[in-house]
Amino acid sequence: MGGRMRVIPLSVIASLCNLSMDGVPFRGGLNAHDSWESYSLQEGLATIGYRGNVVGKLSVNLVPTEIRILHYLLTYTILPRGGNHGVIQHEDVLVMWAMLKGYKICWPFFIIQHMLKFQGKTNKPIGYGPLLSKVYQYLGVDTQGARK
Repeated sequence: MGGRMRVIPLSVIASLCNLSMDGVPFRGGLNAHDSWESYSLQEGLATIGYRGNVVGKLSVNLVPTEIRILHYLLTYTILPRGGNHGVIQHEDVLVMWAMLKGYKICWPFFIIQHMLKFQGKTNKPIGYGPLLSKVYQYLGVDTQGARK
């Protein structure tokens, strides 16, 4: 902002999102937190009921309907991304596995980690529009007349 980087405390993000900071500060990727049992892609796929070949792209059509709904919720809101929402990424499997196993995830931390993946990528949608609007308000950035 104004050529300077501004750091927003995680507690502020949590309050702006109205989310608790309880749970594991999940970083994504395929590395589970030490307090979780050892995670493997095969265990994750078994947990979500995947009925297909693990070679190549993982299709959302090969999971039960309730998991498909959960996956679409993840890819449109919690893990927003452009492109094909019919493909299950490994990170999606890990998040759904943790949710179905009852592990708590520190969602504010997770959202920040997900947003950092888009740093420096100019042609990728970042998602979290309402959250970003609240962050701009918090920082006192005038967004009147700003384009999307």
